[in-house]
Amino acid sequence: MLFRKLWLSLCAGALLAAHPLQAEEPTQLREVRVAYIGILPSETTEHAVYPTFDFLKSQLGHKYRFKLFDISNHDFLEEINVLKPHLLFAPSEIYLQLAAIPQLNAHDIAALKSVFSSKTSASVGSVFITRADRNDINSIADMKGKRVAAANNENLSEWWAALGELKERGYTPNRFFGGERFTRERHLGAVEEVLAGSSDVGILPTCLLEAYEGVGFVAPGSLKVIDPYDNAKDESPFYCSRSTRALYPGIVISSLANAPDDIVKDVVRTLFTMPPFQGNEWAAGYDYTEVLRLMRDLKFGMYENLRDYSLGALLQRYKTELLILLTILLFLIGNELRVHHLVNKRTAELKGALEAKNAAEQEAVLGRKRLSHIERSGVISQMSNIIAHELKQPLGALLNYAAVLKLRLNDRMTEDPLTKTVVENMDAETRRISHIVDSVRKFAKKEQPAHIEYDLVRIVEKAIRTFHQQEEA
Repeated sequence: MLFRKLWLSLCAGALLAAHPLQAEEPTQLREVRVAYIGILPSETTEHAVYPTFDFLKSQLGHKYRFKLFDISNHDFLEEINVLKPHLLFAPSEIYLQLAAIPQLNAHDIAALKSVFSSKTSASVGSVFITRADRNDINSIADMKGKRVAAANNENLSEWWAALGELKERGYTPNRFFGGERFTRERHLGAVEEVLAGSSDVGILPTCLLEAYEGVGFVAPGSLKVIDPYDNAKDESPFYCSRSTRALYPGIVISSLANAPDDIVKDVVRTLFTMPPFQGNEWAAGYDYTEVLRLMRDLKFGMYENLRDYSLGALLQRYKTELLILLTILLFLIGNELRVHHLVNKRTAELKGALEAKNAAEQEAVLGRKRLSHIERSGVISQMSNIIAHELKQPLGALLNYAAVLKLRLNDRMTEDPLTKTVVENMDAETRRISHIVDSVRKFAKKEQPAHIEYDLVRIVEKAIRTFHQQEEA
C-alpha cells in the first residue's frame, strides 16, 4: 500500500499532464540544443526528458536559451550531425555506440537512476507478465511457443533485456516465442494485449507494473509476474519485481563535441541538484559492463554487424585474426620449404657418399678379384714351372733312349716294320709330350703362342691316326 501511494504521488500528475514545448525566450541568450532519441518510450519521455528539460530551463534559463529536439532512432547519427545538439538523452546502449565514434566526442555526464534501485548501473530490467488466471504459465519455460507482446523491440529496458535472460537460460531467443506483437505506443498497450487474451505474455520494463497498479491503470491482482527473480540474492537492493537477473543503466545524458565546457559544467551541477522526480533521479557512477555483455551476446547495437556472415563481413570482422593466421601459414610454408631444401641437400650429400662408398666397394671387389687371379696365376705358374722342370728331364731321357734304340735297331727296323713303327711312335709321342710341357710353361708365363697357319685336314687326319694307334696299343 505504501509503495502504491508513493508511486501515485510521484506519477499521477505527470502521466496526465501535457508538456509545453515552445515558450518565449530572450534571443540574446546563448542557445543550448537538447535532443532525445525517439526510441525512448513515451512514459520515459514524459517522466524523465520533459521534467529534466523543464528543470534545466527553470534553473539556467537566465543564462541560456534551451531548445528540445526529437531525433529519429533510425537515422540518429545523420540527424545528430545536422542538428549538432549540445546535450543528448539516449538509452545506455545507444550512448555506447555514440561514445565509440571519435568525432562525436560523447561523454556521459549523468545517468537516470531509479529510486527503487541502489545502483545507477542497475536501474532497469525486464518483467514477464501474464494474466493471473493463466495456470499454464508459471515459469519462463512455460512461455516457450507462446505469443508475446511488447511496446518496442528496439529497447534494452524491455525487449533486449528479456532476450538476454532467455539466452542466459540456454534458450535460442529468436526462436523462443510462437508469435511477437509490438504495439509501438505506450507500454500500456502490451498490458492491454495480455488482459484481452490477444497475447499470452507481455514484457514491461521493471517497476512499470507497480506504477500502473499504483495509479489504477491496472487492477491489482489481475496480472502476475512470471518466474520472479529473488531480489534478496543481490548485494545491492532492488525493490521492484523483475524476471531478469541482470539489471542495466537506464537513460544517459551525454555532452557532445560542440558543447562548451562552461555549459556542460552548469548542466552537470544543475542535474545533480535536481530532486527525485517521477520515481527517478540523476546520479553518477556509470558501469556499462552488463550492457556491453548483452550487446555482444545478442549481437545488437555496435555488435549488430556480427549477424552478417557473408564472406566480406567475415573478412572485415576477423581481418586481424586472419592476418595473424596468414602470417603463421606463410611462416610455416617458408619453414617447410626450408626444411625440404635442407632435406634434399642432405639427401644429395648422402646419396653422393653412398655412391662413393659403393664405387669404393666395387673397386675393392675388383682389386680382390685381380689379386686372387694374380695369386692363382702365380700358383699355376709356379706349379707349371715345377711340373715342366720335373718333366723335362725324363722326357729328355726318353728322347735319348729313343735315339739310342733307333741306332741299335737300325738294321732290324728295316726288316721288322712293327719295331720301326713302335720306335718312331715312341719318339713322336715323347716329342709331343715335350711340346705340351713347353705350351704349359708358356701359358704359365702368359706368353701367347705365335699364330701359325695349319692345314685343318692334316690336323684331323693326325688326330684320327693317333686315336687308331692308341686303340691298337
